[in-house]
Amino acid sequence: MENRNFVSIPFWQVRVQTEKAGIPFVALSGERYENRQNADAVLRLLQENKTLQVQSVKKKEVNQEPPLLYDLTTLQKEANSKHGFSADKTLSIAQKLYEAKLTTYPRTGSRYISADVMEEIPELIKSLEQYSRFASYAGEIKNTPLNIRCVDDKKVTDHHALIITGNMPKDLPSEEKTIYEMIAGRMLEAFSPKCVKDATSITLVCGDVLFEVTGSIIKQAGWRKVFNEKEDNEDEANNLPKVCEGENLPVIQSEVLEKQTKPKLLHTESSLLSAMEMPCQRGQSQTCLDMPSAAGIRQRQSAGKEVENEEEREAMKESGIGTPATRAAIIETLFAREYMVREKKSLVPTPKGLSVYEIVKDKRIADVSMTGQWENALARIESGEMQPQTFHRTIEEYTRQITTELLETSISHTGENNCVCPKCKTGKIRFYPKVAKCSDANCGLIVFRSKSEKQLSDKQITDLLTAGKTAIIKGSKSKAGKSFDASLKFDADFQVVFDFPEKKLKK
Repeated sequence: MENRNFVSIPFWQVRVQTEKAGIPFVALSGERYENRQNADAVLRLLQENKTLQVQSVKKKEVNQEPPLLYDLTTLQKEANSKHGFSADKTLSIAQKLYEAKLTTYPRTGSRYISADVMEEIPELIKSLEQYSRFASYAGEIKNTPLNIRCVDDKKVTDHHALIITGNMPKDLPSEEKTIYEMIAGRMLEAFSPKCVKDATSITLVCGDVLFEVTGSIIKQAGWRKVFNEKEDNEDEANNLPKVCEGENLPVIQSEVLEKQTKPKLLHTESSLLSAMEMPCQRGQSQTCLDMPSAAGIRQRQSAGKEVENEEEREAMKESGIGTPATRAAIIETLFAREYMVREKKSLVPTPKGLSVYEIVKDKRIADVSMTGQWENALARIESGEMQPQTFHRTIEEYTRQITTELLETSISHTGENNCVCPKCKTGKIRFYPKVAKCSDANCGLIVFRSKSEKQLSDKQITDLLTAGKTAIIKGSKSKAGKSFDASLKFDADFQVVFDFPEKKLKK
């Protein structure tokens, strides 16, 4: 809803290029200007002065600890963001690797291993010398002191974090190879030294206008050497020259950049898994206050705040929606019930999904903190601090409350959305499991969901009704059983017909 209702606002920044000792670099104005005239005034100032003065230079050493080992949810998130795998696909592949005795039990919620498992790690690292992608790095660290950040008996649940078994894979299919290398590579990263960087922040001034640039240089790659991947937010201007405060630098080039504020991104499966793991971190209408965490502390986690600290993530896991083993199935259920659809990597709610959201968003049944409170109560029962009967009475009262709320809710036709019938222009389109049809019985417009062995989604039908045409639907089957790709559209009599894409002429 935030994304759909967002109104973009334009703003302007000034970009200036300078150099020192033959090393060019670019800085941006610290201020975002709400009108073009102010930005143009800064541009004229730069063109007239032709110099920038170094106001401040700040340097610091940054130590980046290696990531923790994978649990299932983290593996699913990264497989989605890096390789586009669905959560369900990642779980299926991880299960195959486990059954082939190549990796450990996949349905784990822990990112730690116990001290006794740690004793096996040196041999597991040594075994990767036989695996071509990791052979060189495994040989480098096998005889060095290993990082023990992810070794903690107290944080191991029923199953420890995902690691390899030491059995070498042979001729794995491409997707299984991808997940295996993610798990093996993460194991190498987790036990590697930290990454050490020199970070530099330079502030330049022209008149009273400030310009800023940051950069960093890796001194010791440490765990980052395993995959040699750039960080998502890694600065483009990594190699900044040495400059001194008070020094004057030339203005080589300057320009005004027009930009626009952007809405909060739609969820991907990766970000949805994060939100399910820690539902207080994004997009909640309420603030999660005084919710006991697994670590026994009282969290005051505001709605919308991202949880960056991995230890804090671990502490908040008890409040999550579902478990590592069930989250993929929950997401697939939302697809199956047509509450949302995939558009590239984004997850887009359907009219049906938005209708459900509007009905339950303020109800107790949608209070995500409730499961965390239940988990805490069950832990107290286990430790003898609470009587089971007390918890049972709480559940009974909760059930009465949500039942009363839902019975008192005034619900319009659940299959009706705001689509006006394109044929009669007065009726509303109602969606049913097998058809969508006009609410005006005299109109007679009907769209069957099943078309050439493809089931049309709510979104595809909505596109047909509002735009007169769907996007290309791939994999439809002719009566002869041949597969083809085509859009759907209405003909002059509002019958649904195929619209085949024009074939490009070969040059």
